[in-house]
Amino acid sequence: MNFSDRLDLLTNQSQISIGKLKKVQAMLAGAIDQQEYIKFLVVLYPIVSNFCPLMAIAAGHTGGKNPKIINYLYDHIYEERGHEHLVLNDLKSFDIDTTPIPELPAVPPVQAMLAYNYHSASHVHPACVFGMMYVLEIMASVFGGRAARSLATTLNRSSMEGFSFLDSHGDLDEDHVINLRELFKTITDPNVQEWLLNSIKMNFYLFEKIMDYQEDAN
Repeated sequence: MNFSDRLDLLTNQSQISIGKLKKVQAMLAGAIDQQEYIKFLVVLYPIVSNFCPLMAIAAGHTGGKNPKIINYLYDHIYEERGHEHLVLNDLKSFDIDTTPIPELPAVPPVQAMLAYNYHSASHVHPACVFGMMYVLEIMASVFGGRAARSLATTLNRSSMEGFSFLDSHGDLDEDHVINLRELFKTITDPNVQEWLLNSIKMNFYLFEKIMDYQEDAN
């Protein structure tokens, strides 16, 4: 089985598994209340705020070895910069004081995701960062826009009033996934392909743990 076939299998299996999670199904059905959605945004914030720094670290370790990778990272950093403010603005629309949120510790599975990705991008191979990018952008494109519309209807709000981050990343990240798949075709080193597949597998696993995390269980 070649790299592309293995990527397709991993992606399809992971999407199915994540799509079966109770929280994901509830969000797609608009069946969570406002407080639960606010908690989701708070959990999401450190992932979004670390997205560009992670890409920057990977870019720094790439150097001039692979111009296609470095150019993709630079372009994507430019596109994604400041998106953490979308999350904060969504929270503010629910009258939440966002001042302390950047200083809050991330929940354990988010800490694990960030730690894994900082380590792999800087100590394994910079292409590992594409694992996190690929997984998060697939999740946004498959589930983000649908969840935003369902929740906005349930909570009687416009899709951009409190849902700008999820709503804006649906179609946008669908294009990003297509571009990433094209970039992956330029990665022909078998070792790098294995590292990338492992990163994608790990990020799907950790994202599933994030969506299944119950804070009150601890």
